[in-house]
Amino acid sequence: FADLDLVVPAERMRAAAVALGDELGYETDVEPWSGYGERHGHEVSLLRPVAAGGLRVELHWRLSDDPVAAPLDHARLLASAKRLSLGDGLDVAVPRPEEELLVLAVHLLHERYKRLVWVNDVALAARQASEAEWLGAFEAARETGLCWVLDRGLDYAAEYLALDRPRPWSASKPAPWGPLRANERFDGWIGTQLGRLALGGWLQRDGYVRSAARARRAQLRQRLAARASR
Repeated sequence: FADLDLVVPAERMRAAAVALGDELGYETDVEPWSGYGERHGHEVSLLRPVAAGGLRVELHWRLSDDPVAAPLDHARLLASAKRLSLGDGLDVAVPRPEEELLVLAVHLLHERYKRLVWVNDVALAARQASEAEWLGAFEAARETGLCWVLDRGLDYAAEYLALDRPRPWSASKPAPWGPLRANERFDGWIGTQLGRLALGGWLQRDGYVRSAARARRAQLRQRLAARASR
């Protein structure tokens, strides 16, 4: 267990972060530059120190930096969500099994390194799904344009954890070039960067490339100023 992922509406990101800070003592984690998570990433990370470690919560306004995952947003997930009881009269909204399988596949493909525990999440969800839920996951993938993402997630589960469940149709064509597909093609951090570059928008004032350049320039100026003051 590394962190708790919560999906929130994009327009409620700041309110959610403030609530976690005021009510539970969470502090916003360091970002590459101010506003990165809300504009160019897909989450804002918060941390609450506990003993020698900490408890981390990630507030997701989207499931991936890649626009291909945009249809699987908070509004869609909440509209068909199921209620999970936590006891003592508390419950939370969780995705229905068909869409949870898609969420897990997006999460797996977004990460540069495919940890076995994440592959196991996909395998468990696939094995536990009823036949109706299994077919529903593929229908939801077709509706949201995530067929290739679901296929690739299941491929990992089949290769490493012997998931052997017939799929209702053959493999779909790859998604457009972006972080998800680039992370499948290139190793390490370079995949995410190339995927972001493939999205274009290089000349936009608040685009990823210009924002990264401004942040890097500010860092260099700070270092030069600190060195000059010695």
